[in-house]
Amino acid sequence: MLVQDATRFLLRHYQTLATWPAQIYSSAIVFSPQTSVVRKDNLNKVPAWLRKFPQVEDTWASLIQTLAGHSDWIGAVAFSPDGKQIVSGSYDKTIKLWDATTGDLQKTLAGHSDWVNAVVFSPDGKQIASGSYDKTIKLWDAMTGDLRKTLVGHSSWVNAVAFSPDSKQIVSGSDDKTIKLWDATIGDLQKTLAGHSSGVTAVAFSPDGKQIASGSRDETMKLWDTTTGDLRKTLAGHSSRVYAVAFSPDSKQIVSGSGDKTIKLWDTTTGDLQWTLVGHSSWVNAVAFSPDGKQIASGSDDKTIKLWDATTGDLQKTLVGHSSRVTAVAFSPDGKPIVSGSNDKTIKLWDTTTGDLQKTLAGHSGWVNAVAFSPDGKQIASKSDDKIKLWDATTNDLQWTLAGHSGWVNAMVFSLDGKQIASGSTDNTIKLWDATTGDLQKTLVGHSDWVNAVVFSPDGKQIVSGSGDKTIKLWDATTGYLQKTLADHSDWANAVAFSPDGKQIASGSRDSTIKLWDATTGGLQKTLAGHSSSVSAVAFSPDGKQIASESGDGTIKLWDVAKSLKASRLFGSTFGSRLKFRAWQDIETSGRVYTLKFSADGRYLATNLGYIKVESIIADRQSTDFESLENLFVSNQWIYYGPAPVFRLPSDFEAECHDVRGDQVTIGFRNGRVLSFDIDRRSLHSLLEFRSRQPRNQTFDEV
Repeated sequence: MLVQDATRFLLRHYQTLATWPAQIYSSAIVFSPQTSVVRKDNLNKVPAWLRKFPQVEDTWASLIQTLAGHSDWIGAVAFSPDGKQIVSGSYDKTIKLWDATTGDLQKTLAGHSDWVNAVVFSPDGKQIASGSYDKTIKLWDAMTGDLRKTLVGHSSWVNAVAFSPDSKQIVSGSDDKTIKLWDATIGDLQKTLAGHSSGVTAVAFSPDGKQIASGSRDETMKLWDTTTGDLRKTLAGHSSRVYAVAFSPDSKQIVSGSGDKTIKLWDTTTGDLQWTLVGHSSWVNAVAFSPDGKQIASGSDDKTIKLWDATTGDLQKTLVGHSSRVTAVAFSPDGKPIVSGSNDKTIKLWDTTTGDLQKTLAGHSGWVNAVAFSPDGKQIASKSDDKIKLWDATTNDLQWTLAGHSGWVNAMVFSLDGKQIASGSTDNTIKLWDATTGDLQKTLVGHSDWVNAVVFSPDGKQIVSGSGDKTIKLWDATTGYLQKTLADHSDWANAVAFSPDGKQIASGSRDSTIKLWDATTGGLQKTLAGHSSSVSAVAFSPDGKQIASESGDGTIKLWDVAKSLKASRLFGSTFGSRLKFRAWQDIETSGRVYTLKFSADGRYLATNLGYIKVESIIADRQSTDFESLENLFVSNQWIYYGPAPVFRLPSDFEAECHDVRGDQVTIGFRNGRVLSFDIDRRSLHSLLEFRSRQPRNQTFDEV
């Protein structure tokens, strides 16, 4: 038991331990299951500054490792014949070779000029074949990664490739409706098999080498004689396009996966349908037999992999972990791990023996793209495209799921008293929810396009919203009545903010401007022009004297509100906005900023890229004594304390958004989970100060 647990521990955290070994007593321990022996024996070594751990699974799940490295969707995965390597093909136009034991990236094969849809090892393990949207098949040396040959002949995308059992031939299927047979040694075209009435999406050699199976968008499968190229049978039964086909090890059966959400088992001799396996809730993109022929694995658009009994057709297990459609599945040669590829840009390894994932830490079915603490810190709201969820910030328990919008949820915000939540959606409405009960209180209707932003006034009596209809609207938060419509933007209103005293509203738009409005009269006070691209975020400083704005032009701008308004009063709003004085300060950013707000002390801008220290552009601003503790933020898979990265997040927990309230950090992940940490900043501050005084060099990951 201890050996098995230690093995799973090392496999789960190999990449972290190999690169940041000191994280063994923080990240690796914390992200191991509750019943892990390694975790139990080392909990007393977790740093004292980490006061609260996130909830994790009770036992080791089916998921062994997540391999992250592709920058776009993964279209295909395959094991090498000896099970020691994995090859993956991606829409980023590359093929990657991975060590199947450690998860290390070994090589990146670049040469295709478009998406890579298919990859496969030759049975002798010497070559890799890849098929691409660039209409070619490429042959690579599996040892060196060198490109050997490019096979040209298809007139459209290559969707599928496969080697013959003796490694001497390659079969390819294309959107040009044909299947082609190639000599794998010299690259010559041997035969073209024509018969499908639509694009060919899948091909496979039978293990005995006598037949080729092809699946098509014409909803059929065809069986072909490998020697003569003759069509033997057409298997019809699916009610939608066939995305995947695979032979059983004894060549007696074929399994197919289809857009009709089913998997079908066929007799290759008679062509009879034996079983229809029903369980997926969306398209089946990938199917595979286990090496012993006893199991079938299927991958679907519903983000799951399912394991089926090939004899009875019974569903055995559902493997959950991907955050997007599963496009490829393959068994290892010994039948124990399964590898899957997904549009979430990851490859996952699963253990078929240990069983299903026992506990899911969150219920979102997609990326968590926003999280926020309630003003009292007792609740957390998380938003995904599907819905809003409310969590207990102390226990991490799910309290309520707020479902009612008929479109995606674009915006979510707590009222300042924490009693309400407002949400804006692509269904053009704003909804008001009771944060205590989760009940829907009101639906505010008035916008004629998507609602992109919502925010409460400081006294909680009003709501302001920005929309794709180019307007900003003011609403009564109690009655839901529309009070005013502010119209002057020439494109979408993407961001809105109230000043701290509630007297002004700032709005940012796709027209590259920020506008200042009088919150009482609705009058336009000033247009701030300086960005060269769409403005996606605006925020007032705590004293209301500055506005921060972010744009697609790669900058954050700090604006002096009084100076801008003074120019308008002296020269008029139109002429004043064209004067060439600098009422702003530019801050260059390392990437696109989507979330933006000032810290409570006004010294930092909290962004999705982390905390950015700012200098006031207000000449007469009074200095104030602030707390000496640094702020916490999340960036590049690390939780930072000030400039110091102190806690590494596993690669399969890809942080999408976060919120910080003092010592508490809540993170929303692309895998649909929401986790909270309680970090004792005073303890961490003392530790870092002590380490900085030591005579030797100290890296941050040793904290």
